[in-house]
Amino acid sequence: NIMLEITDIDKTVAVSQEGDVAPWTDGLEGELSVDIWQDASAFYVRTAVAGVSPDALEITLEGDLLTIRGTRREELVVPDEMMLVHECHFRRFSRTVILPEEVNGDDVRANLSNGVILVTVPKLHCCTVKVPIDATDL
Repeated sequence: NIMLEITDIDKTVAVSQEGDVAPWTDGLEGELSVDIWQDASAFYVRTAVAGVSPDALEITLEGDLLTIRGTRREELVVPDEMMLVHECHFRRFSRTVILPEEVNGDDVRANLSNGVILVTVPKLHCCTVKVPIDATDL
């Protein structure tokens, strides 16, 4: 059973291909949630980063580790004594996904649209290739 291991500064989550989730947290809140899926040719990682400009984001692939990191900056600072509800967090975030098979790092693509990033990571061996056999005598 292949597992995807997802980590960030605040928590680690193992996700099976069936979608079962087993969290191990240290009591801190994780800020960057992800959706991950695959087809025969690629893995796809999607996350919402509303309010984050493209220049405040970094996406890297090192071997089988895909990392999305950035900073959500607070443009309007409200004094604590005026705050009624404070659920929005403005700080650094990161999420690393360990992909379960080899990927083609040369063709990774990321698209940011309406505050949602979609990263496409092509699999290295995406399909079965029929290898021709040379029948000449050596």
